[in-house]
Amino acid sequence: MRKLLLDTSVILHYMRGDSTFQKIEEEHNLLTDPSCIILISAISIGEIEGFFSGEVMGQSKLTAGNIF
Repeated sequence: MRKLLLDTSVILHYMRGDSTFQKIEEEHNLLTDPSCIILISAISIGEIEGFFSGEVMGQSKLTAGNIF
């Protein structure tokens, strides 16, 4: 049994179904291998939610960087 913690960038490739997804699937068969358990961290879930809500950085972080 393989347990794999996927990085946010890999998850996004899987969601898009792009050529990077296809290459990973050809080499590792993550979706078709029944012995593979895919794990996703709470951090990745938050990053993806932020990505899709359009708030990559919160407004407070953006204004905090403008100290001049």
